[in-house]
Amino acid sequence: MPSAMDMNHLTALPFQQNDITAIPEKGYHGFDLDAMSDGDIMGAFFVPFKCDVWQSILHVVEVIAGAEAVIQFAKQTLGTETDAATVGAITVPLTTAAGKCMYDNVARMSVSLDQGDWVIVTATTVASTTTGIVQPGLIVVPNLEIEANISDMVETA
Repeated sequence: MPSAMDMNHLTALPFQQNDITAIPEKGYHGFDLDAMSDGDIMGAFFVPFKCDVWQSILHVVEVIAGAEAVIQFAKQTLGTETDAATVGAITVPLTTAAGKCMYDNVARMSVSLDQGDWVIVTATTVASTTTGIVQPGLIVVPNLEIEANISDMVETA
């Protein structure tokens, strides 16, 4: 568990929406679940520095109706397309109100991320009747390391 000092260093990683998958109703406000199907990749968090996962979160922007949704957060190591570790799996129940923030602490301080890793966000279960808008987030605790201690960091000549 991090100290009080570490708690002051919680950082949100920037989310990059997936522009490869054609999701017609995505925008800065989030993802419209009625435009998504099981397995659609919403996007990813690029990891620019060594850190530990603190919490995966999902902001509900518009009430969830029709059926619940399950959103998965999974670590992928640079150069691979297979999930290396589960970072979170958030079930958003039916009738979850706008303004709620769902979270998962399953990986809290137990999954380390290296610079160059990705955390891929996938809509794993979205029924054809599911509606609502959500926006993913990922909170990490940076590992304050010097470049010499990180094998993937190489100083330019």
